[in-house]
Amino acid sequence: MKMRNKWGSAIAVLAFLLSAFSLNAEEVERQAQIQIQEVMSILEMNGFHQVRKIEFEHDAIEIEAKNSQGQKVDIELDLVTGAILEVELD
Repeated sequence: MKMRNKWGSAIAVLAFLLSAFSLNAEEVERQAQIQIQEVMSILEMNGFHQVRKIEFEHDAIEIEAKNSQGQKVDIELDLVTGAILEVELD
């Protein structure tokens, strides 16, 4: 019986440590992503306006807006850096 309790305690500690690591990794990822205010600032600085839709995907941000000529465009930004990856006429 004593051996079983030691293993049970070890497994409980290991499970706790693994769950703590998982939470920390998620928090780091959340903090690394740029925020909506930053997205709007990047778009405005690059002449985009009338933002209709912002979708946060796994590794990019997809946006529907208008360019400086008033054309509807789909814009893709890097989720971490905010760099414009692609602009397509809609």
